[in-house]
Amino acid sequence: MLFRSYLHKRVTICNIYIHPEQNFTQADLKQLTDQLPKPYILTGDFNSHNTLWHDYKTDPRGRTVEDFILDNDLNILDENEHTYEKFYDGTMHKSHIDLTLITPDLQPDLDWTTNDEDSGGSDHIPIKIDINKSYDFSTFTKWNFKKADWEKYRDLAEIGRAHV
Repeated sequence: MLFRSYLHKRVTICNIYIHPEQNFTQADLKQLTDQLPKPYILTGDFNSHNTLWHDYKTDPRGRTVEDFILDNDLNILDENEHTYEKFYDGTMHKSHIDLTLITPDLQPDLDWTTNDEDSGGSDHIPIKIDINKSYDFSTFTKWNFKKADWEKYRDLAEIGRAHV
């Protein structure tokens, strides 16, 4: 699933699901992210375990995702909270298999939390991504290119080139 949204800039949001029995490589993940306009948020159920994102173990799938993150200069937005829980063998098992990967320029803009108050009957804990409210959006300059004096712009650009 792919969405586009705006913070103070256009952001691509891609939600994925990787089945636990599906094999994948770094190249598969790279092929996906190469199609995403930056900046982007890649979030979803990776069904991968790694202590890097606060899971209790690291498995081969988690190592593949870790290597992909490191090789592609991505950030993990997740905090130290589990995203999945299942009751079996008489005990509650918790893990962190749902991830939110972002391009580094989004790190100061976003906050990540889980909401375990209402999972809607799912064994996955809902994830909430908030826009950092510290921005004063009224200070961003808006330009109306239809009102630009393009002739004056060309003249000034020519003067600038003559001085180089």
